[in-house]
Amino acid sequence: MASWQFNLFLIPRVSLLNRYKHIPMKLYIDHGNEDNRLKTNLEAYEIDDALDVDWWTDLNIYTSDLFPIIEEFAALGNNWSTESLKNFGDSDKNDIHVHFNKDTQQIEEVSCRFDLRELNKEFIDKSLLLAQQFNCLLMDNDGILIQPHLSNLFELIKSSNAFRFVSDPEKYLDDISNGRIQL
Repeated sequence: MASWQFNLFLIPRVSLLNRYKHIPMKLYIDHGNEDNRLKTNLEAYEIDDALDVDWWTDLNIYTSDLFPIIEEFAALGNNWSTESLKNFGDSDKNDIHVHFNKDTQQIEEVSCRFDLRELNKEFIDKSLLLAQQFNCLLMDNDGILIQPHLSNLFELIKSSNAFRFVSDPEKYLDDISNGRIQL
């Protein structure tokens, strides 16, 4: 992921409810700090790394259900596609990644990235509609969950490292080198 891209995961609401019986505000993401997790008193929904959970498995959604919808606004990309991962859009700008079981074609994960150097409102709007259509919440790289609405998304974007980078790249890089920003 490029520094100017803002990354989101589409997390089905039903999977959150099945797993936790409520919708948490934030899910745990390890970021390579498993030892720190063991030393803290975490809630039940923070025990598993959210990036390791198969959120889409309970939905029984297949590539034939999802790909035609995405292809309406993002062409299948040549970069990063494998037999169990398809990338739609431009991997350097705005794109959607879909992981799926190569044998059953069942969807396992959906994520999208937005280029904050030049916002593509149509791509963002269509991505939000996709999340709404499949009754998903959006999760950022820190595990924060939001409803898929433009105002919520922009609030989350404004607090991101990608936004810091596009706003002032020199200060962003300086903050990284001085430890004020952790990646």
